[in-house]
Amino acid sequence: MTWRASAACLDSDTDFFVNSTSIGRGHHTRASEAPALKLCGVCEVTTECLDYALAVPEARDFGVWGGTTKGQRTKLRRQGGGHHALHSTGV
Repeated sequence: MTWRASAACLDSDTDFFVNSTSIGRGHHTRASEAPALKLCGVCEVTTECLDYALAVPEARDFGVWGGTTKGQRTKLRRQGGGHHALHSTGV
C-alpha cells in the first residue's frame, strides 16, 4: 500500500472513518460519514484507496474508503465496477 503514504487521512484518527458502533452492523449515519467524505474529497489517492477497499473484504465491508461509503461500494460491486464505474454512474 505505497499509496497510503500520500493519503490525506494518513494522520487522522481511524474513528473518523470507521464508527466503532457500526462495525458488524454494516452502516453509518450520514452525519458520521460526512467529515471523512470531505477529507477524501481533497485526497490525491482516492482511486487507489477505493481499489483497495473493493479488493479487500475487511475494508469493503465497513467505513469510508476512497471517497465512498459501504453502501456505495456495495452498489459498485453489484454493477461489476470499480472507481471507473463510480465516476460514470455518479454513485
